[in-house]
Amino acid sequence: MDAARTAGLTSRLRDAGLRATGPRIEILAALEILGGHRAAEEIHDLLTAQGERIPRSSVYNVLVSLADAGLVMRADAGPGAVRSTKRAAGGTTTSSAGSATGFSTSNASSASVRA
Repeated sequence: MDAARTAGLTSRLRDAGLRATGPRIEILAALEILGGHRAAEEIHDLLTAQGERIPRSSVYNVLVSLADAGLVMRADAGPGAVRSTKRAAGGTTTSSAGSATGFSTSNASSASVRA
């Protein structure tokens, strides 16, 4: 990940009152890469494919802390895996049908969903 992207994610975390830890930065970045509603398993799979060593439980825990801080939101679309997705600038949200619950992040540079 380039320095500018890391700095932007770090700033978003700090603005939300969170420490900018490696896992938090990587998970926010993964949501930007993946786009749409994503399950924690999908985020974990991407991070693993990128060579990151993070336990699946840590992905879940980070998503909860990001949701509590308002950086990601949960979306309940019925029974199934929790899904995560990005949130659009200005706090606007979109949602898609599915059989899962989800999270989302906000990013001023791209459209997103807040779940």
